[in-house]
This record gives sequence, structure tokens and C-alpha cells, in this order.
Amino acid sequence: MPLIRTGDLVAAAYRTGTAMLAFNVITLEHAEAIAMGAEAAGSPVIMQISENTVMFHGGRIRPLVAAACAIATESTTSIAVHLDHVEDPELLRAGIDSGVSSAMFDASKLPYEDNVAATKAAADLAHARGVFLEAEHSKSLPVTVADFCRVGAEEGRRADCQSAVDNREMERHVMTLDAPAPRSARRRRAEY
Repeated sequence: MPLIRTGDLVAAAYRTGTAMLAFNVITLEHAEAIAMGAEAAGSPVIMQISENTVMFHGGRIRPLVAAACAIATESTTSIAVHLDHVEDPELLRAGIDSGVSSAMFDASKLPYEDNVAATKAAADLAHARGVFLEAEHSKSLPVTVADFCRVGAEEGRRADCQSAVDNREMERHVMTLDAPAPRSARRRRAEY
């Protein structure tokens, strides 16, 4: 089966109201087991390769992605390959060059303004290559307006909760997902 793009798997799961499973690949045997399990279950799956895994393998991403992609293309079910929790922009570029169709870029250790700039650069790179991108903006992830205000206060920011909601400021502080979606689908993006 041809290699499937993560955005296509996620869009299909959204349309059918189902979940999309993702599993970490550390060694070739993990990738084989993930594919075999997905085939047995008759379910599509995402193979995730983390920055930690790349470092475990001496910083060489191309062989890892090539092996995962080869296993995916030999599978009888739909499999996508994802680069997970990457902090290094050059590793993100190398992962995209190697064939991942999605990535999670994590600049949350940077000061807020640097984080936004790094995430925008990652999004620009990913979008130029048609890659599905997820980004983490903060280690303390607010999920409601009340949490947003509490976290803002804890981080030394003054937040007017109503104006935060009105001007979409809250979106800049939560994990955002940006996926190439069908033109008919409504897309939600953080504003950078």
C-alpha cells in the first residue's frame, strides 16, 4: 500500500468520528510490530519517531524514517510516519526531507516570544512542503478560559479573560494543530 499522509488519516478519522492511533517507533522491530498489529486490527495507524529516538540512534534520522516508510508501504493497511516532539528546527527539516508527513514541533522551553517565532518558522517550513504540523506553545497547557487566566497569572501575564476570548489570544497559548484539510473542511489556526 502506498505511504499515507497523516493529514489524510486524521481527516478520515474526523469524518467518521473515530480516533487515530499513533505509536512510538524506537527500533525496526517496533515498526514491524505496529504494522502487524494495525493489519490484524484492520485499522490505520501513525508511526511516531521522536527526537529522543533519533538521538538514541546517533542523530541519524534518514535511516529511521526510511525503515518506517518501507514497512508502511509494504503493509496492507494505511500507515503514516510522524516526527514527534522535535525541538531542533534542523531535525524538523531533515525529517521532512526524509519523508515524514507530519511533525510535532515543541518550542515550549523557549521564552514566549521566541517560541512563537520558532513555531511560525516551523509552520512556514511545514506548510511549504504540505506537512501536517502540531505545535506546543506551553508546558502548562490551559484548556479553559479559567485555566487560561490562572496560567497567565502564574506566568506573570495580566489577562483580561473576556478580551482574551474575543481577540483569540487564548489560541496562542494552547496546543495548536494545523492540518492540510479538505477545502470544504473548516480550518482552525492560531494567528501568528
